Amino acid sequence: MTKPQRILEVGPGMGRSVVFFSKKLGWSESKIDAYEGEGTETKCTVMGPRFYDSFCGNIGVLTAILEYNKITNVEIINSADVPMNAINKKYDPLYSFCSIGFHWSIEHFLNDLEKLMAPDALGIFALPPQFKPPEELDDWKYTVLDWKAVWPKDVTLKLLLLESRVR
Repeated sequence: MTKPQRILEVGPGMGRSVVFFSKKLGWSESKIDAYEGEGTETKCTVMGPRFYDSFCGNIGVLTAILEYNKITNVEIINSADVPMNAINKKYDPLYSFCSIGFHWSIEHFLNDLEKLMAPDALGIFALPPQFKPPEELDDWKYTVLDWKAVWPKDVTLKLLLLESRVR
């Protein structure tokens, strides 16, 4: 994979994947946006509907972890202040390991994701084991992969690789 120019992670939590990808894949040279919530109120359920007033996360902790790891190329976007559909940038790749696709069903985000994806972009989303592709994905190019999680032990999850909208 070539080093992407602009990356979006939705729901980075404590930023572990940003740190890992920056250090192991050389993404420290890329521009990374971390779209994160600030707060303790969450209405998420596995594969549930999308709630616009559900925020969980701690941007102060995320910032501290990025600073500790000397990751300086990340802009944190507070989801309480900026709706996803108001972001006016294109990304390749964009990913979410615990938010889009897992806690909230992917079909509720497809319009926003389409607007954010650069030409030939790749979206990567972790999914629960019971995921079945919704009909909203019918006009997208995608692949669903099974992968074995390290934790919890002996659990197989799914990974959605979302390419581009079929025209």
